Amino acid sequence: MDCEFYMEKALEQADIALALDEVPIGCVIVMGGEIVGAGYNCRNMRKNALCHAEMIALNEACERFGDWRLEDAVLFVTVEPCPMCAGAILQARVKTVVFGARNPKAGCAGSALNILQAPGFNHRVEIIEGVLKDRCAALMKDYFSGIRRKIKEKKLGEMNVIKQIYLAGGCFWGIEKYLSLIPGVTKTEVGYANGKSGIPSYEKVCRGDTGFAEAVRVEYDDSRLSLSELLALYYDVVDPTSINRQGNDKGEQYRTGVYYEDDADTDIISGSLTLLGESLRKPVAIEMKKLENFYPAEEYHQKYLDKNPGGYCHIGASSFEAARNYAGGYKSSQEARGKLTDLQLAVTRRGATEPPFDNEYWNFFEPGVYVDIADGAPLFMSSNKFDSGCGWPSFSKPIDKKFIKTLPDASLGMRRTEVKSGGGSHLGHVFDDGPESLGGLRYCINSAALRFVPKSKMEEEGYGGLLPLITENEK
Repeated sequence: MDCEFYMEKALEQADIALALDEVPIGCVIVMGGEIVGAGYNCRNMRKNALCHAEMIALNEACERFGDWRLEDAVLFVTVEPCPMCAGAILQARVKTVVFGARNPKAGCAGSALNILQAPGFNHRVEIIEGVLKDRCAALMKDYFSGIRRKIKEKKLGEMNVIKQIYLAGGCFWGIEKYLSLIPGVTKTEVGYANGKSGIPSYEKVCRGDTGFAEAVRVEYDDSRLSLSELLALYYDVVDPTSINRQGNDKGEQYRTGVYYEDDADTDIISGSLTLLGESLRKPVAIEMKKLENFYPAEEYHQKYLDKNPGGYCHIGASSFEAARNYAGGYKSSQEARGKLTDLQLAVTRRGATEPPFDNEYWNFFEPGVYVDIADGAPLFMSSNKFDSGCGWPSFSKPIDKKFIKTLPDASLGMRRTEVKSGGGSHLGHVFDDGPESLGGLRYCINSAALRFVPKSKMEEEGYGGLLPLITENEK
C-alpha cells in the first residue's frame, strides 16, 4: 500500500479543517485500495466534542458497510490519535493505524500511553508512524504558533494602557516631583483628595478641618511600570507608620493614602500594603480607599519645584536621583525591542508567563551561567538549578542578590513575590517551597527571560570570573 499517497489524502482533509480555523487534523480510512471514510476536525463548527477527524471517518466507513467492525481497514491520520479516538479505533477492530506526527500531549499510539496495543484488550492494532512526518508536524506547529501569537498580541494590546492612581504622602510639592521622575510615569497633577467640605482651596485645606488630603494624581504606562513597582517606589519616600505627619508637616491633610478608581487594583494595593506591614513588623498607617473626589490644586502648586528649584521639600535630593535612575519598567525597551522575540518582550517587559513544560530550559541541566536576556547581567548558576517538577527553570538562589530585586505582587488574587533583574526585566517569582537542603527557596524563572552561556564559552563572553562557582560534579 502506498502510505504516502493516502497520507496526502489525509493532509487534504486537514487543510479543510485549517480553512475552517479548526485544529488541522485529517483522516482517511482505506479498505481494498479504496477510501471508504474521510474526516477532518470540526468541533468548533459543529459544537460537538466528538467531531474529531478519526471519529467522523470511522462513522462514515461504518455507515457505508453497515457494520461496526472494520477489521480489514487501514486508518491514515495526520497526527497520533487522542485517547477517545484510539478507543474508537480499537473498538472498530481497525487493522492498522498510520500516522504522521506524534502528539506528545494527548497521543495514544506512538507515545507511552499506547491504547492501541495495550495487553488488556482482545484486539491489537498495528502502528506505522512517521509517514510525511515533517509536513504533518509543520501544519500543527504553524497553527498553534498562530494561536499563541494572537493570544499574545491580544494580551499585549490589553496591557499597553495608561492607568492612574492617586497617592498622598505629605506635602504634595515634593511627592509630585519625585513621582514625575520615575520612568513610566507619564503625567502628574497635584490636588486635594477624599474630602467632605465642598470645593477646596489651599487655604481651606491648610486649616485641617476639610478632610482633604494633599495628593498627586499619577498617570502611568502599565506596559512600562506596574502598579506594584509604583507603590514600592512610593513607600521609599514616605514614613508608612506615621499618622497625619510626613517630615515637618503635621495635620490631617498630610496623611498618607492610596486612592484608586479601578476596583481591579484593590488586590494589588491591599497585597502590597500587607507585605509592607510584614516587612516593617509595625502597623501601616497608609489608608487605602476608593477615590471619592479629587480637585486639582491651584496652578501655582502645579510642578512647584520645577518653577521654584529651591523651594521647600521634605524629600531628599538622593531620592529624586534614585527615581530618575530607576532601572525598572521599560527603560531599556527600545534597545531590547530590536533583539528580543515577542515572547521575550512579553515576559520581561509586561510580566507575562510562558507555558510550563514547553519552554527552553525547564529540563536543561548543562553546566554554565544563566544571564539576563535583555542586558546580559549574570543571574543564576547551573549549580543552583534543580528539578522542582513545576515546568519552569528552578533555582535555589541567585549568583548575588545585588543582581536581582524582589517586589510584592498581589496580581491574580494571589500574594506572591516577584523577581526582577537589576535592569528591570521581569524574571518570575520566588517561593518558600524549595528543598530545605538548598536553603528552602525556589526561584521559579521564565526561560524567555534568560540566556544560557555554557561553561565552554563563559571565559570568551566575559563570565570567566564565575567559573569557580560551577561545582565539581558538573565539570
